Amino acid sequence: MKKQGSVLLFSLLILSALVALSQQLIQNIFVGARFDATMINREKAELIALSGINVAIALLNEPFMAKKHDIKEIETKQASPFMKQISSLLPLLNQWRTFPLTYDLDGIDGSLSLCITSEEGKIPLMQAYDLKNHTFKPPFDALIKKIPFSKKTKKLDAKSNHQENKDQIITDALITFFKQRNRPLDDISELYAIDLVKQLALFYNPPSVVQTESNKKIKAPLAVLALHDIFSLHNKQNQLHPLLLTDGVKALLEVGRVEQISFEKRKELFKPFFDKYQEIWSNDWIGNWKNLQLLHSQTPKSLGVFKDIFTTKFEPTTFSVLSSGIVNGIEQRICAIITKDTTYTTSNTEEKKQQTNKTYKTEKTEKIAPKKPFKILSLYWV
Repeated sequence: MKKQGSVLLFSLLILSALVALSQQLIQNIFVGARFDATMINREKAELIALSGINVAIALLNEPFMAKKHDIKEIETKQASPFMKQISSLLPLLNQWRTFPLTYDLDGIDGSLSLCITSEEGKIPLMQAYDLKNHTFKPPFDALIKKIPFSKKTKKLDAKSNHQENKDQIITDALITFFKQRNRPLDDISELYAIDLVKQLALFYNPPSVVQTESNKKIKAPLAVLALHDIFSLHNKQNQLHPLLLTDGVKALLEVGRVEQISFEKRKELFKPFFDKYQEIWSNDWIGNWKNLQLLHSQTPKSLGVFKDIFTTKFEPTTFSVLSSGIVNGIEQRICAIITKDTTYTTSNTEEKKQQTNKTYKTEKTEKIAPKKPFKILSLYWV
């Protein structure tokens, strides 16, 4: 009886161990399966986000690729190429535009969201800063000082030997940084070495419309001011264009903030503006600011101070593209800075014919890629 009892006890121990091992194996399989699914969805989301750059290029290049029926419509409306460009570009700026993706049409279930901002609507930092004399040029110095910060520094009063809290001015922190660096920036992100600047987000995150359980749409909070949305190293105009201002610069100028509206709704809202817009407004932006109320809900309190900050030339060439790919709740974002390729042309039929008829040889011949309307200057994973 003792022998039989010990065998039974030994068998129970073996079964318990097998059950524990089986449970752990099953758990590992489930965890591994979920991990594999997450990584696959992540890779798919990355591919969608990367493809968003090409979609953005196509959208930005759309005004220059009109079809025949589009040209007839433009001629009947007597719209200039300039008007066609701004009517296509402005509804795209500073806000999300989402493209739902389905397996039947696109080969994948998910979504692609794009937000395009113009570098010509941001403060040209290295043009605004005098690296030789280490000062900010007016009126950019007054604009940069309007960046809100909450940090306090203790300043010693020499007379009373008393320490008092005082707001630290961002321009002082930037000047100190450039004095130590003593050379131009290579990337705007390098400003994150300044503790005060870390209060800003690094990249712009556009506001979105939140859907509640009762299917009521409520406005999301305004976007947090972002470093890449305020400053630019690619704005070569040394000025800003009022039609291209980013959300961050609009906040500093106090002309209203960007609120999320659907692309179709934006086109409808902008239509009255495009119908009455006149190119001569740029000759006197201050006097014609009331005509920009549809784009900027407020008039700057210090409009006279910043009158020299606005350019009369509408030449947007460089853009930031924030691209978001989502697959099964997994999101991947990238930010690309793209610029127009000045060597690209759509009118040179002979060049296009040569590219079309080009035959590539496999024997020690380098393949020449066809020219693209835009080229990528920088790429960030957000």
